[in-house]
Amino acid sequence: MSSILYKYLAYLLFPAAALLLSWILTMICIRVLPLLDFVDNPGGRHIHKEKTPRGGGIAIAVAFFCVWWLLLISPWSYLMGIMNVKLFPKVIIPTLFILVLGLLDDRFNLRAGYKLFPQAIIAAFCWYFGIRLDNIFGFEMGNMLSLVVTVFWILGFINAFNLIDGMDGLAAGLAVISSICMASVLTLQHTPLDTIVVICLGAACLGFLRYNFYPAKIFLGDTGSMFIGFMFAVIGIISSAEEATFSSVLIPLLAAGVPFFDVFLAIWRRASKNILMRIRSESGANGIMDADKEHIHHRILEQHSNHHKAVFVIYSIAGLLAAYAVLMQFMKNKAQGLTFVLLLVISITVIRRLATFEMWNSAKVIIDGLHRPKRGVVISMLHPFYDMMVLILSFILTYFLLSEYGINDVITKNYIDLIYYIFPIVIILHIGRVYQRLWMRACSKDYLTLIELLIAGNLISLFVDYQLNGLGDIKRFCAFHIFFFFISSSAILAERMFLRYLKMSIISKNLYMKKLGVRNIPKVVIYGGGVRCLFYLTNHYNQIEEEPLNVVGIIDDHPALSGQYIYGYKVFGGFQILGETHAKYKFDKLVMACKIGSGDRKREIVEFCKINDITFTEFDFQEVAFPT
Repeated sequence: MSSILYKYLAYLLFPAAALLLSWILTMICIRVLPLLDFVDNPGGRHIHKEKTPRGGGIAIAVAFFCVWWLLLISPWSYLMGIMNVKLFPKVIIPTLFILVLGLLDDRFNLRAGYKLFPQAIIAAFCWYFGIRLDNIFGFEMGNMLSLVVTVFWILGFINAFNLIDGMDGLAAGLAVISSICMASVLTLQHTPLDTIVVICLGAACLGFLRYNFYPAKIFLGDTGSMFIGFMFAVIGIISSAEEATFSSVLIPLLAAGVPFFDVFLAIWRRASKNILMRIRSESGANGIMDADKEHIHHRILEQHSNHHKAVFVIYSIAGLLAAYAVLMQFMKNKAQGLTFVLLLVISITVIRRLATFEMWNSAKVIIDGLHRPKRGVVISMLHPFYDMMVLILSFILTYFLLSEYGINDVITKNYIDLIYYIFPIVIILHIGRVYQRLWMRACSKDYLTLIELLIAGNLISLFVDYQLNGLGDIKRFCAFHIFFFFISSSAILAERMFLRYLKMSIISKNLYMKKLGVRNIPKVVIYGGGVRCLFYLTNHYNQIEEEPLNVVGIIDDHPALSGQYIYGYKVFGGFQILGETHAKYKFDKLVMACKIGSGDRKREIVEFCKINDITFTEFDFQEVAFPT
């Protein structure tokens, strides 16, 4: 019993030492850094009100490496793990360069572009020292590919934590959550030495957080945020080296899920904004690396208007992603399919909630581009290349999953199969004039035609495969073609449908107007769910910027439509529930989108609108001039 207690004492002793040492060093930094002019001034994108010392991440780094070294020379150095005496110098040498680069930035405010190249060089040194990703998704990479992937991996983590460090206590708190997550994963991988080291990193961040939480007395600075990002990149490489599976690579990314999601949104936001400004021939476009005030923490702070609440909301999101990462490691191969589906649902939900600005800009890029014929032609010309890429990747994935071949064998040995799988489909799509259709303005007939052509092309490729190779194992033969058809057709259809969905879903919720600060958007109920209703909605979408409206639903007297959804809106019922609908939704305008003549029903509707101060209009689609 005493030997067991002695072993597990290290899990408490060394993290406590890291926390205490970080706490003491942080207090020293608060007094020393301002004397060296390491100060962050208020104003601009900064939300703090007073001058605050920055570069405090040096306290975390010193505390962490001191305790790590003490662990390696202690009686507990026998514990199993990769983060041993051999790895220590390979990590500390590039870390010193990271710290120097961070201190220079905190002192002289280096431009983002000037930091990226040194970061890439440091990442290349890590690869040279053996801290590298050699196997990803079960695929053995050559030296050059391993170098590129490793550099991008390390750069991704460094800049993810660098970008998210925009609120008091945010980056350090997320680092604590990520440390707990990765320590749990390493525990399940039975590497106690690595687990203790990662817990010490989290403890050092926690000691610093004592003075970094709102209102902060010291900031991490780029010194701290880049160090934390670098260390989690190294920890991710170590943890993924234990198991060469998809989830082993995904788990470190989920552990740092919030910073990486912020990077994804930043790239999407800035790229789409720049493209939109170029389309409109407007000046003032910023680079991908330029700063803005649209990060996740800025948006959540704007929603809640309370620093503590905003930070804890982000902590909660990070905690959920971290728990999901641990669940993936715990489940392993038992239910990973289900966990991947859950991750997809979470991702879509988060994007819909937090990426409204990016989604709107992307939709405007498409809409504005298609309003210019030359750009519309260029976009249409990209479809064949997209379809070809999808078909090739679907073929490789099908062979990889349903045969004994590896990735390299699929590409080198099955290129002839690739030809007769893909080219019949491409030829049929061309013959069917798929690439002469403007998919941003497609209707259901266009999508049905595309499905029919995809089925025809796949049947031809199946026939050619049968003629050349025979049936063989009939179950395997059918499985190959069904799986290839399903994934390739789904991706091709999804690309055509996604852009239209993007436009319709964003506009229908008036997210653009809310983003621009337009408030009290009039609420509209449409009377009649026929073709006039469809034309009214189409006209409404095309004129949303000039006349913003919020369509809340439809009234229709047909009893079969009550409670159903048409054109994306709910049918509340017939005339008899008009009063109930107004009491619930308080709509400001009623649009008559059907012919009911001038009888009693129409008079009753007009009278109802007068009594309740509701604007009444009749819509005649013959008078609407739609843009071409």
